[in-house]
Amino acid sequence: MNEKKTTATFFKTSHSSITTLKLFKTKDRVIETQNSSKFLGIYLDESMKWDAHITQLCTNLSSVCFSLKEMEKYFNWSTLKVVYLAVFESRLRYASMFFGNSSFMKNVNVLQKRALRIILRLKYDASCRGKFREMSILTATAIHIQESLLFVFKNYQQFEQNTTSAYNIRTTFLKYPKHRLTHTEKGPEYSCVRYYNALPLSIRSQRNLSKYKSSVFKLLVHNEPYNIGEFFDYCRVLVREKTIHI
Repeated sequence: MNEKKTTATFFKTSHSSITTLKLFKTKDRVIETQNSSKFLGIYLDESMKWDAHITQLCTNLSSVCFSLKEMEKYFNWSTLKVVYLAVFESRLRYASMFFGNSSFMKNVNVLQKRALRIILRLKYDASCRGKFREMSILTATAIHIQESLLFVFKNYQQFEQNTTSAYNIRTTFLKYPKHRLTHTEKGPEYSCVRYYNALPLSIRSQRNLSKYKSSVFKLLVHNEPYNIGEFFDYCRVLVREKTIHI
């Protein structure tokens, strides 16, 4: 273990009265504690919030926007879109299932709209509503929801169904995980269930991954949600009208 690169972070809720130690002593070494630590490219905050990670993400995405602005002088929109998907969206997508519903995501939304305006050569204050749909580009919120829904599909057996019948697999609602803290409701496991249960039956009943993925993508592109509430409102309309997106 590299002592110079090793730090310790004690996790607690934001309302906790526990005092965090400045130094963490083990049997043969002393480790400095920090408010946040980087692990596998993710910044983990001691209060289990995503402020630090999103702040760093915004710094990276801002650099990508600058690069797109420079490339705009030499390439057309289709080439810029390829660069956007490869560099901007790939960074935004990484671990978005965990932090995508954070209130700090509004800063990411601003940068994503800036990138889209650069690609389409729009004015700095032009509305992006409808442009994501035209370009078949997912909003930051949509990416978070897509990653969550794909996680449910690929790990379906880990979620508890709200039924005892073996014949209703993938057609029933999933049970929410038992919890004591409201903080849990903001976590990925709880959010995944919320998003999945909101889907129309025509999508939840899909058993083929490629078809399920395509259906979810089409729904999210057409919905173009800027926040989680817009996704739920759209799904309620689809369920009520029994509209099929496959």
